[in-house]
Amino acid sequence: MGELLHYTARSSRSLSFEHNGSAWGSEKNPAAFDFRSDVHTTPTMSMLKAIQECSLLDDVTMEDPTTLSLERFVADLTGKEEGLLVLSGTMGNQVAFRAHLSTPPHAVIVDRRGHIVNYEAGGVATLSQAMVQALDAKNGRYLTLEDIKKWAVISDDVHACPTRLISLENTLNGAIMPLSEVKRICGWARENGITMHLDGARLWEAVAAGAGTLKEFCAEFDSISLCISKGLGAPIGSVLVGTKAFIKRSRWIRKSIGGGLRQAGVVAAPMRVAIEETFLGGKLEQSHKNAKRIAKMWTDLGGTLQYPVDTNMVWLDLEAAGVCLNNFIELAEKYGLRVRGGRFVVHYQIGEEAIAALQKIFTEVLTGKDCRSTSFITKGPAGPSIQRSISTSSRPASARGPPSPARQFHSTTAKMVPPIAQSRTLLSSHPEKVRMLVLETDETHPDSQEETSSFGVVLGELLKKAGDEHDPSLGIETAMQYVVEPDGGVIPKPEEISEDIHAILITGSCWDAHGDDPWILKLMQFIRDVWINRPDIRFTGICFGHQILCRTLGATVKPQKNGEWELSHQPIYLSNIGRELFDLPATESKIHLHQMHLDHVVNPPSPDTTDLIPKGTKVHVWGTSEHTGVQGVYIQKRLFTTQGHMEFDEKLVKRQLQMRVDSGSVDKKDANGAAERADWMHDGLLVAKAVLRFFHGDDDKYS
Repeated sequence: MGELLHYTARSSRSLSFEHNGSAWGSEKNPAAFDFRSDVHTTPTMSMLKAIQECSLLDDVTMEDPTTLSLERFVADLTGKEEGLLVLSGTMGNQVAFRAHLSTPPHAVIVDRRGHIVNYEAGGVATLSQAMVQALDAKNGRYLTLEDIKKWAVISDDVHACPTRLISLENTLNGAIMPLSEVKRICGWARENGITMHLDGARLWEAVAAGAGTLKEFCAEFDSISLCISKGLGAPIGSVLVGTKAFIKRSRWIRKSIGGGLRQAGVVAAPMRVAIEETFLGGKLEQSHKNAKRIAKMWTDLGGTLQYPVDTNMVWLDLEAAGVCLNNFIELAEKYGLRVRGGRFVVHYQIGEEAIAALQKIFTEVLTGKDCRSTSFITKGPAGPSIQRSISTSSRPASARGPPSPARQFHSTTAKMVPPIAQSRTLLSSHPEKVRMLVLETDETHPDSQEETSSFGVVLGELLKKAGDEHDPSLGIETAMQYVVEPDGGVIPKPEEISEDIHAILITGSCWDAHGDDPWILKLMQFIRDVWINRPDIRFTGICFGHQILCRTLGATVKPQKNGEWELSHQPIYLSNIGRELFDLPATESKIHLHQMHLDHVVNPPSPDTTDLIPKGTKVHVWGTSEHTGVQGVYIQKRLFTTQGHMEFDEKLVKRQLQMRVDSGSVDKKDANGAAERADWMHDGLLVAKAVLRFFHGDDDKYS
């Protein structure tokens, strides 16, 4: 197929793409501005790739490996015996009802607001011949056992239609039904011989919000329908899970209503990607944060909400604000947004521009101020803006110049020497605030320099945010030094490092960490000298910084043999020490970071590779990827490195890609695919918190 996503020459220093809203992988994703529903998420290029690589055998005869693998995968995730691919959430619910309800008369209890009773074309009556008992939730949020017991028919009276099935929906209108209430209802139902079904189209959201695990929720139900094409972003499909006997009957019913597919792999493959990248990849959590941001924007201006925000839905009370529904929708259209009244469904593809536009809209409707005089709607979504938390830049704007002839990615800059301290704070005392020296080994894209100045500033702000959000809070101050001497930088002398510096961070760079450029060898000598003479200083490095630290400690660093770059959003599979460092449960097996490297650390350093590491010291590799066996190295109280970029956001990824495309380092086709993943949610903040704990001396328990 032709290249769907390609560069344009809009400017010499911006990564941009021509857009076709119907094309796979369009960078200017219309979903980024669409708050009507999470069904408007659009499939990604990785989903298309999965379709291209899937098996093409017959699923009706249960021969297709891709489909069978998906069904097994979801069954294992939920703790159920088997799974069944269905085309939609509606099909999943209706097949389940028909499988459970075989002998009328029978009645089904549902929430009056639920999808089954309002949006499934009366399927319960036509397909299962069941009477629907639609109940009101007295608390306005979710059904309780008391709501159900009041109306359930537990009787063999010939005049009655007995309740044979209860169908709950979680989440419903964005609200979470607590696991405790689910257990109460399901326990009572089992005692009374009533089957339990869960419309779990958005159960993923409840789990992402921390309300319980998939297995905990699903253990209470006889059947669960899980939609993959809403917030998870697959183009089509749901999975129905339950017992082996239930799925066997459901497979027969699915066929009877036209749901059997032949080459079902083309449907199953992107569904698997959606679950892994969106749910397991942690993207839903950011949607919830954005929903709470939007709610706060509205209430800060005096607006009220119809419901509290539990997950990814925000319900604005337009009537209370005196806002005409149609006028509100029209105003949103003028700002380039698509809304459906006061219900906002926030999904992971919503861009920062859309949220900024909402701020303008809310201001206009609640204060009467016309904000459209300020242009803020761009031609496509971009990554989240970085809140400036460092008061002084490392380089004045006047010091920035055009790219250096020596290395076109760099520009000549002024330098910031670490200030001299009056006293020294030891790490062992766990200081309230650590002082970090960032050795900058590269320049950001010129556009990024105008916005955020430098990698040191970006990293300082990220770590400050990590410290502010950490419980308890952890303080950090940042000093910066540009060290690429061919481009005007200066590598400090070890004796110039002030006594109050607790940590040194070495940034990523386009330079080759395996090279013998004079400044690189000088930097390695600096690392060695500080390592020996300042045992109180802790080191961390990102990408190039990770590689140069490992090389200084005797590890081998070289380019990949096949010349393959690891680019943009990638999974990193954690070792046991990795899970401990990132404070993750044993059930979490991976994190995700943006990558941009050709060189890699072949083997970790050890006491056998250098005299800098004492005999008996434990050196841990905390993570690996399919591309790189050493994604990070940890030595207690001394070293914590990461190959991936915790500081990268969408803009940085795309701009750094542009620089590498311009230089000929990265193929344009590879950059296309990498750019498609630039806005995926990643775990940079999680890594930053772990690094900050390491700086503060809070890693004594790790060995």
